[in-house]
Amino acid sequence: MASLTVTLPEHTSECIELLVSRGAISDATTYLEDLVLQDWLRRNEKRVEDLLIEGLNSGPSTPFTSHEWDDMKQRLRDRLAAQHNP
Repeated sequence: MASLTVTLPEHTSECIELLVSRGAISDATTYLEDLVLQDWLRRNEKRVEDLLIEGLNSGPSTPFTSHEWDDMKQRLRDRLAAQHNP
């Protein structure tokens, strides 16, 4: 695990210490890890949402035939197999 030194304003540090003392969080490291993960997930959800909106705004849809779906599924299977068997 990597080590990172972070300098926090006094009031932020006090807030974290208060949360620990009340048992709301186990420790500062776990709390900061959780905050970073939540931010990462929020940013990725936003990116997916933006891509979906871009797709919806890209013009009229074109229905896929069953052959095109089968072809797409096979290409995905091939790609996954190649990733698992380099």
